Amino acid sequence: MAKEDVSEGWLRRFVSETSSATWVVDADGYVMDVPEWVALTGQNPAEVAGDGWMAALHPDDIDRVRAAWETAVTHQSHYNTDYRLRCADGIYRWFNARGVPMLDTDGGVLKWFGVILPIAG
Repeated sequence: MAKEDVSEGWLRRFVSETSSATWVVDADGYVMDVPEWVALTGQNPAEVAGDGWMAALHPDDIDRVRAAWETAVTHQSHYNTDYRLRCADGIYRWFNARGVPMLDTDGGVLKWFGVILPIAG
């Protein structure tokens, strides 16, 4: 299949169905609304806002994840880290989170896009 034969809808479906969650956040890196994270973790939208999403991380992983995210946002670079996440059923599971900034024509960040991928254990 040629690259141009892949529709945006098909690509969105592929990403959505092969990840545990997808996310889009504002240029500053703070969460506004990520419904798939809410479903995965059981946090409510108010709990997730800002950097509240980190409350669902294993306590031993929070500092490392915060540093990785802040570095990516500060340097407008790729984000890629593994962490244990408390899922809606209360069990911690390993995930890989990846994200990239979408840049405007001047190189400024418009938004961040990412996925949360399960790590087989």
